[in-house]
Amino acid sequence: MSETVGIRELKNDISRIVERVERGEAITVTRRGKPVATIVSSTISPGLARMIANGTVRPGSGKRRLRKPGVKLRGPGPTAADYVSEGRR
Repeated sequence: MSETVGIRELKNDISRIVERVERGEAITVTRRGKPVATIVSSTISPGLARMIANGTVRPGSGKRRLRKPGVKLRGPGPTAADYVSEGRR
């Protein structure tokens, strides 16, 4: 679910809130406890913005996890593909 802020908090902390939106957060603005608007980044598609706002997906952390390099087989023996195809028989 998106974070909620009241209009007064939005007015007082607009710079901090805009920075959060730039990082991919969706912020719901409330007036007297009732949602009146949702602020989302303009760099993402409207469909993705809706999914972030309703909590279906979360924005990425910005750091991509890379896979560890595979194991290299040494010597003149069978290849990894040979082992895989042997296991499928």
